[in-house]
Amino acid sequence: MIERRRPPYSHGTPDDNGAVCRDRVATRTTVYPLIDAPRLTATSASLAVTIWRSRWIVLLCVVAALTGGLVYIDAAVPTYTSTAKLYLRCESIQISQYESGAIPRTDKYLHTQAEVLRSREILAAALGTDEDPPLRTFADVEVPLNYLRKMMVVDVGRKDEIISISFVSPYPQEAAQVVNRVVEAYMTSRSESDRKDATKALNICELLLNQREAELRAKAAELREFRARKMPVSRGLDDGASVRQGYEECQRDYRQAQQAASTAKLYLDGVRELAESPEALRQYVQAEGGGVRHVAPSSGRLSLETLLMELNARRAELLRQYTESHAAVTAVDDERRRLGKEIADLDAQFVAATIAAAERQYAEARTNERVLAERYDEESENVQRFSDEQQQFQQLQTEVGRLEMSVATYTQQVGEIAKIVGDDAGRMGMAMLEPALPSQKPSAPQKGKVMALALMLGLVAGGAIAVARDWADQTFRSMEEISATLGLPVLGVVPAMSRRQKEQTRGRKVLLQPDSPEAEAYRTVRTALFFGTSGKSMRTLLVTSPVAGDGKSTLIGNLGIAMAQAGQNTLILDADLRRPMQHVIFSTDHSERNLNSVFSGRMTLSEAIQPTPVSGLSLLTCAHGVSSPAEFLNSDRFAELLEGLTKIYDRVLVDAPPVTIVTDAQILGALCDCTILVMRVERSSRKTARRAVNALESVGARLFGVVVNAVRKSGDRYGYYGRYGGYSNSHRCSSENGRAKDSGIGIDLSQEDANAMVVPS
Repeated sequence: MIERRRPPYSHGTPDDNGAVCRDRVATRTTVYPLIDAPRLTATSASLAVTIWRSRWIVLLCVVAALTGGLVYIDAAVPTYTSTAKLYLRCESIQISQYESGAIPRTDKYLHTQAEVLRSREILAAALGTDEDPPLRTFADVEVPLNYLRKMMVVDVGRKDEIISISFVSPYPQEAAQVVNRVVEAYMTSRSESDRKDATKALNICELLLNQREAELRAKAAELREFRARKMPVSRGLDDGASVRQGYEECQRDYRQAQQAASTAKLYLDGVRELAESPEALRQYVQAEGGGVRHVAPSSGRLSLETLLMELNARRAELLRQYTESHAAVTAVDDERRRLGKEIADLDAQFVAATIAAAERQYAEARTNERVLAERYDEESENVQRFSDEQQQFQQLQTEVGRLEMSVATYTQQVGEIAKIVGDDAGRMGMAMLEPALPSQKPSAPQKGKVMALALMLGLVAGGAIAVARDWADQTFRSMEEISATLGLPVLGVVPAMSRRQKEQTRGRKVLLQPDSPEAEAYRTVRTALFFGTSGKSMRTLLVTSPVAGDGKSTLIGNLGIAMAQAGQNTLILDADLRRPMQHVIFSTDHSERNLNSVFSGRMTLSEAIQPTPVSGLSLLTCAHGVSSPAEFLNSDRFAELLEGLTKIYDRVLVDAPPVTIVTDAQILGALCDCTILVMRVERSSRKTARRAVNALESVGARLFGVVVNAVRKSGDRYGYYGRYGGYSNSHRCSSENGRAKDSGIGIDLSQEDANAMVVPS
C-alpha cells in the first residue's frame, strides 16, 4: 500500500527561484516557486469593488428612490410660511452672564414671553369668536387651538431681544393673517396686570428668602455644635492622620503576629510528626532557622555514637579470630547494648524537650496574636467612627453651602423684580419690527432637499443590498482572495472560453490556437512549473479540483501540449475512473487500449499508451467498468505502474476526480510528487476550497499552487492576459525556433517562457 507522507521543510537557504524543501527521501530535493509579489493580506474585495459589482442593483435603487421623490413632490400639497418679528425692549432686566467657551445664553425673560405667546389664552384670542369668518386652514381640523399651537413656531434670538413668530398653511394669505392676529393678541394682553403679577411674585420671593435665611442660620449653628462636641476622634487631628496611622501600624503588627503563630504551628506539627524518628527530628531542628526557636541536639550523644562505632569495629575484628560465643565478643556486645540504651534515652529526652519547646513557642505566639487582635478591633472601631464623623460633617457643610446659594439666588431675584415693580417698569416696551406678509413661494416640499434625500436613501439602500449580497456570496472573487484564503500561490490565470466550443477545442487550445490569450495563460502555468520545480524530483503532477466542472481536464490537456512543445517527454494519465475525459479531448478510442486493460492483463503498458498529434506527448486513457476505483488506485500495482512511468517520461500529468466528491484524488495526491488545484472564480466557494486543501494535506499531498480558471475577459483584476494581444505569430515562431538548452532542469525553454518567469499574482 502507498505511504501517505507530509514532507518536512528543511532550513536550507532559498535561491532566486524558490525555497528549498526536503522530501522523506534523503536524496530528493524539491524547489518550490515563490511568487514575486507582495504578501496577500486582503481577504475580500474593497467596498468600492463590491458596490461596483452590484452597480445595476445600486442604480435600480437610486432610480426607484428618485422616482419615489418625484411622486412625493407631485402628490404633496404645497405649504407657505409667514413670519413676524417682535422686538421686546427690557433694559431693566438683567441678562444672564455668558459662560466661558460656550454659546451665549438668551435672557430668561424672553423665553418666558415666548411661552406666553404660545399660551392658550393668547391663541384663543387670535382665533377670534364664532362670529368671525372661518379660515380655510382650520376647516378640516377638529380642535383649531391645538392645531395652531402645534404648527406655530416661536424662536428667541440668541444674540438679540427679537422674537420670531412663524406659521405654516396651504394658503399664504391666511398664514400671514394668523401670525399677525397672534402678535396683536399678545400686545393687547400686556397691561397693568403685569405690574400686579410682578408684585405678587415679589412677595412670594421675599417670603421664600426669609425662610431660607432662617434655615441657613439654624444649619450653621448645628454645624458649629457638631464640630465642637460630636467629633471626639477627629477633633484636633490633621484629617484623622493619627487615627489612620495607628490603625495601619496595628494592622501590620497583627498580620506579623498571625504569621508568627502560623509558623510556630507548622513547626509544632513537624516536630510531632517526626517524634518517632529522633534522627529525622534532629535534622529537622537543625534545618529550621530564623524566627523559630528550637532545642539544640545534645553533644553527648555524638560521643556515645563514636564509642558505639568503635565497639562495632572491635567486634568485627574479634569475629575474625573468635566465634560470637567467645567471652571477648560477648563482652563487646554487652557494652554495645548499654551504649544503645543510653543513646535511646538521650533521643527520648531530646524529643520530649523539643516538643515542649515548640508547644511553649506556639502558646506564646497565640497569646500575642489574641492581644493584637483585640487592639486591631479597637483601632478598626476608631477608624469607622472617624469615617462616620467626617461623613456627617461633610453632609452638614454641603447643606450649609446649598442654603447659602439659595439665599443669594432669591436675593438677586427680589432685586430684579423690585426694579420691575418700581420706577423702571415703565421703561420696558415692545414693537413689531416686521409684520407677517403672504409668501410668494411655497416653503414645502423643497424639491432640492427631497431629491437629495431620495438620492442618498437610494445609494444607501443599494450599497447595503450590495454588501449583503456580497457577504452572502461565499464564492471567490479574485485570485488575491484565493491565495490569501488557502495560503497557496496562484500559478496562472486562464481566461474564460466560449461554451459553444467543443471539449476537443478547449482541451487543445495551445495546439489549435497558439496565439490566443488562453494558450499564453497555459504556457504561463508551464513556466511556473518549470522554474519552480526540479526536473527529477517533480516527475508526477496531479491536477484536481474541489468540485466537478472547474476545468481540470482542460488544463491537463493544454498543459501536456505546452510541456511537450517545450521538449519534455510527457504522458497524460487519465486516472478519473468515474468520468474520464482525456479520450474525448484527444479524440481517441479508449475501449481497448486503456489502463483497465493493463491491469487485467489483456495488453502490456506500451501497447496501452497511445500517441497524440503533438510530438513528445503520449496518452494513457481509462475506461468505465471498475467496480471499486478507490481500491484500484490504492493498490501496490498502481503505485508500481506510476513509479515505472516516471522512469520513461520526463513528466507524468495525472487527471484525477474532484477532491470533495470521492477519495480518489487523495490517494493520487499521496502518490504524486506535487498537486495543483484548479478553481473557477465566482463559482468555487471558500468552504469547498478549504475542504479540498484539508483533504489533500491530511494524506501528505504536496500542494504546489492554484490555477484560476474561466476568468471573464471583461475584467482585469484576475490576471494580465490582455497584454498578450500585442504579440504576433511570427514573433512567437521565431522565439520558439530559438530555444535554449537549460542544463539545470533538462528542458528546452522558449523566449516567452523566459519572459514569463515571474508568475502574476
